[in-house]
Amino acid sequence: MVKPPQNRTLLKIKLLNSLKNNMECLDTKIQNSSNQLAMVSKFFQLVFNEMKQTNLNDFFADQPTVQDNLVHFNELITSFLNDFSTLTEKNEKLAEYLEKAKQEATGFKLDGKLKNISLSDLAIDENNYEPVFPKIPLKSGIPVQIAYINSPSEFYVHPYSGVPEFVLKVQAAQQELIDKDIRSLPKLAPGMFVAARYSEDFYWYRAKIIDTGRHITGGKVKVFYFDFGNTEIVEPSRIMPLAASISEEKVQAVACYFVHYKPNGGWRQEAIDVFKQKVKEEGTIKCYFNEDAPRIDEVGTYPFYPVELFKQDGSSILEDIVKSK
Repeated sequence: MVKPPQNRTLLKIKLLNSLKNNMECLDTKIQNSSNQLAMVSKFFQLVFNEMKQTNLNDFFADQPTVQDNLVHFNELITSFLNDFSTLTEKNEKLAEYLEKAKQEATGFKLDGKLKNISLSDLAIDENNYEPVFPKIPLKSGIPVQIAYINSPSEFYVHPYSGVPEFVLKVQAAQQELIDKDIRSLPKLAPGMFVAARYSEDFYWYRAKIIDTGRHITGGKVKVFYFDFGNTEIVEPSRIMPLAASISEEKVQAVACYFVHYKPNGGWRQEAIDVFKQKVKEEGTIKCYFNEDAPRIDEVGTYPFYPVELFKQDGSSILEDIVKSK
């Protein structure tokens, strides 16, 4: 996937995500009045803000001790859920936070479900959504970035710029749902459009669930990241409703295949590797799109374009691939 600009290391992202996941467990652990839930949320907000302001750099400075720190934080959360008083009696600072949280909870209004905000205003109907595909200029060469390659007979391109910025827009939209306590779906099934957290960078991406079959172990589901073209098997905990604010954004990736050639018996791995290498060397490729035809497979129905690809010097990429077929 195209990586958006970021200043934090992957380690920081993973650990911060783990901390947030621990705090999210409050939703299922605390089922009393909204006032109590408000107090708990405010308490952890104060604690977490303190961490970020005073010792976040120290927290991540020594990687060998990061896991220990994370375990201690998990223990803090567990103790808090089990007994308010036991925890605060041991730590004056936490007792101070708890008292402040109690005072602020009276006037603290929770967002999301507790404010009766309509879910349809914030997230799409995952069962009734149609992605918006971009219009592609035909018979003219435009510069593209290759997003993902299965083979020369099935690959995905980004025909327009701005993909990293779009990815960051998705993060902001999904975070808005998380902040409003909208984090999960009651049931997952093939055909549903969702947001899924990609394992390599822990970013949220628009996705379609394409399989929940028995052959996928551990209750996991297979998703198709339609803005890039790749698939992944993920834990249900890495799936959430898709924000409505990004639902009208056009699909970033276009499915393509070489128009003039397909070897009998399919492409050999050597040819696929050559294709990937040539694309990596060139970076930006000139792509000529021909009239598309609908394609139907496990990821659904979508436009499928026959194309010709050319390097910066005007030579055909297909020629290099055919030589190694």
